[in-house]
Formats: sequence, C-alpha cells, structure tokens
Amino acid sequence: MTKGIENWSSKGLYDYQDLEYYNIKTNALLIVRKNEKEINRYQYKPVYRDTIQFKDGDEKNVSITFTIRKSSYSDHYHFLTEKTSLLFNNKGELDLYLMEKYSIKYS
Repeated sequence: MTKGIENWSSKGLYDYQDLEYYNIKTNALLIVRKNEKEINRYQYKPVYRDTIQFKDGDEKNVSITFTIRKSSYSDHYHFLTEKTSLLFNNKGELDLYLMEKYSIKYS
C-alpha cells in the first residue's frame, strides 16, 4: 500500500557507505553529484579479454577468463574475473600484478 509523497519506505534513508565505482557495468556512465554540482565521472570500457592457464597452490592446472577495463576519465585499470575485481592506479601496477600472480604481461 502506498502512502503518497510521505512514503518513508521509498525515500532511501540508509547508512553512509563508500561505494566501489569500478564495479559498475561495462560502458555504463556514472556521474556523481554533491549539492547539485558534478564531482566525478566513472566509466570503464573493455580493452582486453583472454583466458589463461596456470598452476594453483596445489599444482593443479586452472584456467580463468579475465577482462581488463580502462577508465575513460582517469588512468585506472580494472581487472575482472568471476571471483576477482581489482582496481589499479595505472597500467604499470596492473602489469606488475599480472606478472607476479600469473606470469603474464598486459601490453
């Protein structure tokens, strides 16, 4: 049952939470505003997708499919798999992570 304009259950009164803006859908544009002023924009576009095989800690062969997305408004890169979502400040940090974790280089 609705109670018109004073329906408090639909006003979105929630505790403050930090949001992870890099977890938005691919190509979606998110504009953050505060006090009617735009303070930031977020958009991540895919730049690379691949499947890699490697040995896990138990020396078993494992394969994962990953996507690398680049921010349209910053130098950030987003590494995304089914179980992992990591944001890197730049391409160098992403390359270092990929080399240490999977022995591959994105370039």
